[in-house]
Amino acid sequence: MPSGAKSVKLSGAPVGRRALLLTALAVATTLGVASVAGAFGTFKPKADYEVSDPEGLAVADFNGDGRRDLAAASYNDDLVAILLGKKNGKFAAAQNYPVGTGTGPYDVAAGDFNSDGRPDVAVTEITINKVAIMLAKKGGKLGAPTSYPVGAAPYGVTVGDVNGDGRPDVTTVNEGDETISLRLGKKNG
Repeated sequence: MPSGAKSVKLSGAPVGRRALLLTALAVATTLGVASVAGAFGTFKPKADYEVSDPEGLAVADFNGDGRRDLAAASYNDDLVAILLGKKNGKFAAAQNYPVGTGTGPYDVAAGDFNSDGRPDVAVTEITINKVAIMLAKKGGKLGAPTSYPVGAAPYGVTVGDVNGDGRPDVTTVNEGDETISLRLGKKNG
């Protein structure tokens, strides 16, 4: 891995017959995106998008237009950046949404927590040992965060239906106390 690079989740999100490969460099202020082209293992030229101190990434259709969008956690600036997908496979400039001063957003995941058909964002807050849920609004915008306690220094987050009740649950990987936290989704989101 290049000097200064942080490992991130990779997402093979279908875009027509292509997939996106996402890489974030913690030292750089750009998000690199490469599209798979032709034979396996070859890529089209990368495109860079400005995102302040990107850490974690998630891929979902945040504005409901049928195109994949990106969400990136920005640790130093305490925000989540949303980059909306364009028709040409590129992304619009980041729209920034504050998570909270000094919260240390580090990783993001997408899930529909309030059952409105729009993907919402779960973001870890490593400096205050919480995970925040930011509900999606029309047009790919995010609402204010609501935070929930988890273990110490939650560096990773995933969303999935852990208990089989049809609602998304949130799990975090907590480096500070070497635990995994589970927050089960409620019926009302």
